[in-house]
Amino acid sequence: MRRKEQVEACYEEHADALSRFAAALVGSNDAQDVLSVAVLNVLRTGSEIDNVPAYLYRSVHRAALHHWRATRRRGRRERVVWEPTPADDHTVDPRIVDALGAMSPRQRAAVHLSHWEDLTTATIAERLGVSVVTVKRHRTRAHAKLKEALANE
Repeated sequence: MRRKEQVEACYEEHADALSRFAAALVGSNDAQDVLSVAVLNVLRTGSEIDNVPAYLYRSVHRAALHHWRATRRRGRRERVVWEPTPADDHTVDPRIVDALGAMSPRQRAAVHLSHWEDLTTATIAERLGVSVVTVKRHRTRAHAKLKEALANE
């Protein structure tokens, strides 16, 4: 099977999970844009891909990081401070929304993949292309932010 066909088949199989992952990293408004950029980058790569699902997840993660860097640069230029908006569902605790907004994209990725996708630390590390220790560090820092946010009333 050619690489392009492998990527297309993998994307079809994992499209929903990749969309949720992208939404967890950049929000639902920008998730499809980030996912599109990531998939196009994977299709453009000339190198051989050993683990296509992991490569797709890493590409989404990299595209999300690029998105956040661009957003911060644009915000500095326009002197606009980014604030996460609460979800339409009013049952969401605003303290959690604030804590998630204060997390780095890497921390949100670790939390999303471990809690919503039920992945092991080793699988998360493989998908993001980082070490297990790095995943644990990001998850620990994210949990500390959530704990602090929920402790403040």
